[in-house]
Amino acid sequence: MSQTTTALLARFGLAQYPVRETGNTVLFAVSAEELPTVIRNLKHEHRLPLKTVTATEERKEKGAFRIYYVFGVPATLHSQRGELEENIFLVPFLSVDRDTKTFPSLTPLDQEFSVYEQEIKTFFGLSPVGHPQAKRISCMKKTTKPRCTLF
Repeated sequence: MSQTTTALLARFGLAQYPVRETGNTVLFAVSAEELPTVIRNLKHEHRLPLKTVTATEERKEKGAFRIYYVFGVPATLHSQRGELEENIFLVPFLSVDRDTKTFPSLTPLDQEFSVYEQEIKTFFGLSPVGHPQAKRISCMKKTTKPRCTLF
């Protein structure tokens, strides 16, 4: 693990997690119980920008789905010598059981997660438990402009 990664994990209170580094991306697994605390820490306490939330279907390889929460760490926060460095992405991820297909909704914590969770429900069939309006998204093409609605 690089010195920069070690310092970042310590700074954000994440040193206890085993990580996998790939280029400028640091991935680490969190449990469903830990997820809200980790996300609150990164998004609200440290004010890291949420870049995206996405899911993957890894039932054959890992026996589960995975949901990735991608946060950007601006270069000014991790440059040790004041030099401009490439941005780093901190990515906590959650494994979702292929049988239960549920995950904790983060929408009550922050409304920004709502559409991501609805997309995951639509495209992966996973249910965000605790989402105030966990509806699927439907996109239909009408004339030349596509229109998306919730149902």
